Amino acid sequence: MHRTHALLFALIILLAAALGAQAASSESVYCGDLTPADCQLKQASADRMNALTSLAFDADINMRFDFGDSTTITGRLSGDFEMDAESLQAIEALADTASAANLSALADLALASAKANVSLDMSAASEGEDFDLVFSFQLQDGVLFVDAQALEALTGESMEGVDGLGIDLTGAMSLLLVEAGGATSMEKEASKLDESAMKAAEAAATTIARLPDSEVNGLPVAVFETNIDVNMLMSLPEFERMVADHGGFDEAGTLLAALESMDVKQMRIIEHIGLDDGYAHRVDMALDMTTTLPDGDGALDAAIVMAMSVDLSRFNQPVAVAMPQELFALPLAMMLQMSQQ
Repeated sequence: MHRTHALLFALIILLAAALGAQAASSESVYCGDLTPADCQLKQASADRMNALTSLAFDADINMRFDFGDSTTITGRLSGDFEMDAESLQAIEALADTASAANLSALADLALASAKANVSLDMSAASEGEDFDLVFSFQLQDGVLFVDAQALEALTGESMEGVDGLGIDLTGAMSLLLVEAGGATSMEKEASKLDESAMKAAEAAATTIARLPDSEVNGLPVAVFETNIDVNMLMSLPEFERMVADHGGFDEAGTLLAALESMDVKQMRIIEHIGLDDGYAHRVDMALDMTTTLPDGDGALDAAIVMAMSVDLSRFNQPVAVAMPQELFALPLAMMLQMSQQ
């Protein structure tokens, strides 16, 4: 069970890194003690990244999890992602409000308009056994196609003669959010956050510096290092209140217990910004944290150490998704509706 937890954490972190490379850009950046020229460079890069409609990513990751026993995970995640400019503008408009209806519509629109190819090659070594996971998936027009290799890894059953499985996600995310109580909880908690307090906390918890210039794949880049005191951010009354009112996200209390006991020793992000084009060509991330998780009638001390490097390229280039012909896709929304009756 502990190794399974580690693999799930690994998948979540890997996928978040790939998609976050595009989603994490912001209209404004925190500059701290940077010079005006360096701040302008970072802001211009954020504007460039925020205007992207597509990119390719290639991530290398090394992680160590201690959940009673130790598991080491190495992985490589690669692929590309595209969303048309009109859909991106609609999503930005929906994201300006935290209403439950808008959050559901945002999730459905993102899945319906995104195109993606993703492949993962991951190996895990623990004290008891080793584990390899290799799979790919494609996303287009709201349909997710998972290949046979992934299905074998997830189910443990032979998929000989099967190309894979198609899942039609149209309308499904809104149902999942409602079923989990997520949409209303997100609306409620977002309304409690004091934006000015959060910005002040960001300034207090974040240090940023420009390092010596370097190169990424032969391209000259400016290098910025950001260190974030996550413990300080989590001690904010606004955050503590949000966690205490966690709603439908965490009925078992596992997430709440993990957050309350979390101690983040390091969270560092290093950006490599192209001096010629302003794009972020590489993002390095490091995380070192401990927490305590419920384990039956007791508690389990857990430690996570992660180092990840994500190279970004092929900015604003068309993405082609090759779905199998005559693919039958299971309608997830219909299946969810039937299960609720």
